[in-house]
Amino acid sequence: MMKGLVFGLLIMIMVTGLFVAGCGKKTEPAKESQASAKPQVKEENRSGSVGEEVESNAAAEPEPAESKEIALEDLKAPDGSQAGCPVTGGKLNKDIWCIYNGMRIYFENAEAQLDFEGDPEKYVRRLKDAGVNIEQAQ
Repeated sequence: MMKGLVFGLLIMIMVTGLFVAGCGKKTEPAKESQASAKPQVKEENRSGSVGEEVESNAAAEPEPAESKEIALEDLKAPDGSQAGCPVTGGKLNKDIWCIYNGMRIYFENAEAQLDFEGDPEKYVRRLKDAGVNIEQAQ
């Protein structure tokens, strides 16, 4: 009886350990000099869970965001809402977004979201310069 209880407890501990290890999000360690300079970006998905990775159906080798000019008028819809991706200038995918300083920012693809996270103030400034009324997160 005692052997079975110990064995069952051992199995539960191992399964829990594997579950916890498999759920960890792998990230690169931030460089000390850049970590303090970057604002925190909080990622959420529509279900409200935090930190969940987003899959993208973008091309394998996307063109770097810095290589093309973005027309500010393409970022703003007639009603003032966000109409274009602040990184690429392309069409929005309403399933790919993040919350930054209480603002919900939408992107064309997951690569654009990653570029945004590298310099969020640059892209928020781009939306504001375009006159976009950025959606407030609720």
